[in-house]
Formats: sequence, C-alpha cells, structure tokens
Amino acid sequence: MNRQQRRKIQKELLKDLANGNIRQTKAEYEKAKLDREAELVLNFLGICSKALRIEFGFGKKRNARFVSKVHELLDEVALGHIDLEDMIDNLK
Repeated sequence: MNRQQRRKIQKELLKDLANGNIRQTKAEYEKAKLDREAELVLNFLGICSKALRIEFGFGKKRNARFVSKVHELLDEVALGHIDLEDMIDNLK
C-alpha cells in the first residue's frame, strides 16, 4: 500500500469518526460472529430440548443428559476428533 492509499484510508476513518460511524476491528468482528453463532446453537438446542419434552416426555434429567451429550459432541467436533460431515452422512 502506498502513501496515497494510506492517506485516503486515514481520511475515510477520520470522516467516519466525525460522523459517529465507528468501524469494527477484525478481532471485534470475529468475536461478534462467534457470539452470534453460540447464540444460534443455544437457541437450536433449546428448541430440540422442548421438542423432546413435548413429543417424548423427556424430564429434566433426561434433557440434561441430552444437552450434556450434545455439548460433548460439539467439543469433539471442535477438537477435530469427529468429522461433522460423517455425522451428517449418518443421518441420511
């Protein structure tokens, strides 16, 4: 990046700050993305738990075991011990 390009970016940033628009850094963006993904997983897990309770009569203990097992499997996927695509193929 040359001096002219750096000055243009710096000018745009100052203009955004003056207007009250603050850009996120990449780290802030990634953190927000991970937070949204975690919220999505928790919401889906809540829906699954509710469905198990309504359809199959799962109580608190069974539901807790289900949630615990899901967390365990998600950790295994995150560590790379289990391939998520293999799990999806098993559902087909």
